[in-house]
Amino acid sequence: MDVFAQLAEAIVEKAPKVDSQKITREATLGALGVDSLAEVEIAQALERRLGFPVDDSHFVSRNTLGEIEGYLRRQEAAHPPRQEH
Repeated sequence: MDVFAQLAEAIVEKAPKVDSQKITREATLGALGVDSLAEVEIAQALERRLGFPVDDSHFVSRNTLGEIEGYLRRQEAAHPPRQEH
């Protein structure tokens, strides 16, 4: 699944009052009404889902979801999945 879709699902899961129709790459977590506790929970959920470290400091309310997506893509590239032998 694509990183942005994972981000959107984590937002809906951890901040259920957010209108999913407003989750766009231009939106900010602050504008969506996501509080700081939910930001941490979203980062933790993404870490579990995506399988690489996610620093919640990138989830500050002023960052757009597109900026967060870019951060997640960079993390994904830096932490390729382990191959089973």
